[in-house]
Amino acid sequence: MNQQSGSMVSGLRSPVGDLPLIPRPQYVAWRDGLATLSPIRERTEKNATPFAPIPGAYTLQSQEDHVLLAAAEEEGLRVGRSTLHQLHAVSPLPSAVCVRDWPGLVLRAVHLDLKFHPPRFDNVLRWIGQLSAWKINLLVLEYEDRFPFEKLRVLSAPTAWTRDQIQELVARANEAGIEVVPLVQSMGHVEYVLRHEAYAPLRELPHVISQYCPSNPAAFAQFIAMAEEILELHPNLHYLHVGGDEAGFLGRCPRCAARAKTIGKVGLYLEHMKKVCEWVTARGLRPILWDDMVRSEPHRITELPSSTVLMFWDYGLTGVVSDRRKTREKLCSGKNNCLEGPPDESPAYCRYREAGYDVVLASCYNGEGLIPLANTANIRYLAQEAALHGCLGTCATHWAVFTTPPEFAAYGVAAAADFAWNPLPSCDDLLTDLHGGPLLEFDRRFCRAWFGLTDDTLLHALRLLDRGPLYIPSDPKSYPTVYADWCFVDMTFQVDRDAMAAQAAAFFRPDWETPVQGFSWEEAWSGKVAALKREPGRSRLVAMLTELAQRQARGLELLKEERGKAVRHEELLQGIEVGARIRLWRTRQLLHELAGGEKPPPQPELQDALIAHYQAALSAEDARQLTAWQMVGLETAKGGEAT
Repeated sequence: MNQQSGSMVSGLRSPVGDLPLIPRPQYVAWRDGLATLSPIRERTEKNATPFAPIPGAYTLQSQEDHVLLAAAEEEGLRVGRSTLHQLHAVSPLPSAVCVRDWPGLVLRAVHLDLKFHPPRFDNVLRWIGQLSAWKINLLVLEYEDRFPFEKLRVLSAPTAWTRDQIQELVARANEAGIEVVPLVQSMGHVEYVLRHEAYAPLRELPHVISQYCPSNPAAFAQFIAMAEEILELHPNLHYLHVGGDEAGFLGRCPRCAARAKTIGKVGLYLEHMKKVCEWVTARGLRPILWDDMVRSEPHRITELPSSTVLMFWDYGLTGVVSDRRKTREKLCSGKNNCLEGPPDESPAYCRYREAGYDVVLASCYNGEGLIPLANTANIRYLAQEAALHGCLGTCATHWAVFTTPPEFAAYGVAAAADFAWNPLPSCDDLLTDLHGGPLLEFDRRFCRAWFGLTDDTLLHALRLLDRGPLYIPSDPKSYPTVYADWCFVDMTFQVDRDAMAAQAAAFFRPDWETPVQGFSWEEAWSGKVAALKREPGRSRLVAMLTELAQRQARGLELLKEERGKAVRHEELLQGIEVGARIRLWRTRQLLHELAGGEKPPPQPELQDALIAHYQAALSAEDARQLTAWQMVGLETAKGGEAT
């Protein structure tokens, strides 16, 4: 994109980095004259944006006594109004301004997962307004059991949204230029369906409530029944997301195992998903499909209808080159020379594009639990790759398992919006900008726009407060986990991998009657501590945790200082500070458990403070439950563990 932040107009250099606009416009220049931002005069004409004759392009120019907004269609006027609104927020401007802007990617999507601890409906409506302000144009909504099914009423939770609420949300989003695309699972992640005994025949295995059996025609019929009800409340759609990810039990039932010997597990998967995608296409919609189950054999993607959109997800890619031949197994076995091996193949999303399929690249915008951060390097890299390889766009995902409500994850959403709108810097940017790199520039701009801070020190503080490095246990039955966190991977110290995959989301839903209803997070935390105590390199773990506690303590100090300087969203920073204190408390508690050092004193006030923080976004019950999980293993005022 030609984002000329270093252009000269009337002798004035254009300081785009000094304007805290999200997303960053493609072209901003300063002109001689007054910085007139009102009244606004709008003009719609066919050739209003010859520099970018695409939907969403607009121009914004200060005139002597008004500001002129011009575009070829209503979409351009709408996004131009958003930029003008942000300019008003940072006025007075030094001089007259000229903006020429257009979207770098067609689809600029975010995803919202309602599996557990869903945000309150009023919060979602408010969040829709913020998404629109940041020029997001598609919301993938994963309802799960929060949808008000009528014919399939048994699937709906007591806390499901009403039909009127969904119609209001869809209408509000459409008015804001956002298409709400429902996600209806068609293969895996269907615990909310298969937990019911009435649907047990649809399971791949009797104990697996997370996945349909693709050899059972009733599974396809069940998808259709659910999709038809959901589509009734989503008129004028262009897409339907059909899920399809992480179907790890493929080929396990007797019927599937026999068929897999002939067509393979990927063949089983594609046979089922072809029927799903063809049904969606026949409805006049384009199916969107997670790509991970075909990534190992990307050439077979042609077995799906050409209308299918592949959503490639990877939350770690940053463009950093690594050598796949260097694995622990190879290097430790001594059987392989790490300097030999096949070259890396092109990424799967390139193979999909070469086969003629549209692709959306997916990152993740919520994470870190108590400290809402996002992997902005991953978000930016995937946006760049989407632009370079002609993909439809990007989608930043939200997963309930990361326990960060979407409103608290503004940093990740803003990054996704920014990089999807303007994914590629211009040559002028790379040669003349003095901001030290695109990610640092974005961090500074976000801190100014969202909190009214002068620099990005706040984000440095939050990174100091992270959860620490990944711990890979000696016990091969346990998943890697993070040191000082109650995080969901801890359950593998209490539950084997197969059982966890079979039940999956059920571990987080104590309101469900399932085989794991009696699962105890307290026992999982105790199991984690016991496993760490058995580690041969325990002394090294203690040294790493000691350094982590020191970093977290410094981060907490900086966070307090920055909270005192913020002029906007102070309440969010107050809640993050509560979370930071809990995280440091847990790190010190783990150090006490492993090294026998000083035991951190109880901080009972933090429990009530965290509940209050979560209640800004969640129901009172969900806020209490999530707080109890976050404080597992930590003592309350009465000297016992949090409850």
